[in-house]
Amino acid sequence: MGSYVQQSLVGNERVVASAKLHWIAFLWPFSILSALSTELAVTDKRVIAKTGLISRKTIEQRLAKVDAIRVNQGILGRILGYGTIIVSGSGMSAEGIKNISNPLAFKRAVEEQIQRHEDEARAPVPA
Repeated sequence: MGSYVQQSLVGNERVVASAKLHWIAFLWPFSILSALSTELAVTDKRVIAKTGLISRKTIEQRLAKVDAIRVNQGILGRILGYGTIIVSGSGMSAEGIKNISNPLAFKRAVEEQIQRHEDEARAPVPA
């Protein structure tokens, strides 16, 4: 069985960037089950996140509906390179995915896709 993200793709949608959990997520007792079942990706159409192994929590937000993507990092997170990605958008509450490795790179990938999506929407239609 493939990953949740791969199973969620529609039509010609493609994954542009994905995020991995930082090794720090594997240090806490019982967190390994949660860590092994977390997926976070941006496609050319959406931001997709899934957490949970037995019970599942998913976020799937079209790029046009993403209002903000934020990164929270404490001192240790800044030193070691991990943080929480928070996605908020129209019709959804802000959702956080913890212990993401290099969260600023993922945030940048989402912002680049949003910009590309907006540029394509403004492009003149060929006659």
